[in-house]
Amino acid sequence: MHQQCGAGRAVRKLRGAGMLECALSPYTIEIMSKPARVLTFKCDKCTKPVKVFLQKVSACSHIQPYQGLCACGELKRYATGDKNAVASYLSSTDGSWSHHH
Repeated sequence: MHQQCGAGRAVRKLRGAGMLECALSPYTIEIMSKPARVLTFKCDKCTKPVKVFLQKVSACSHIQPYQGLCACGELKRYATGDKNAVASYLSSTDGSWSHHH
């Protein structure tokens, strides 16, 4: 990995995903990775696999909402991030949900 850390010091990737270590420093930094674009879950209604897709939101890192439609017609929602934002998204039933600052 050829990224920079601090004043031009090279970094190396550690065993854990998203963790880097400065070559000339004892400090470890964590880099935010992008959320997955597609996840697969079992449908709550028919137990078939259903793909949920990352929904487009602003550049906000508080929530990453996912949504997909099973072949049986059941809507599946999932989200990661801030507890309150996730609860708000999962409890909305009409598609008009939005996250504002």
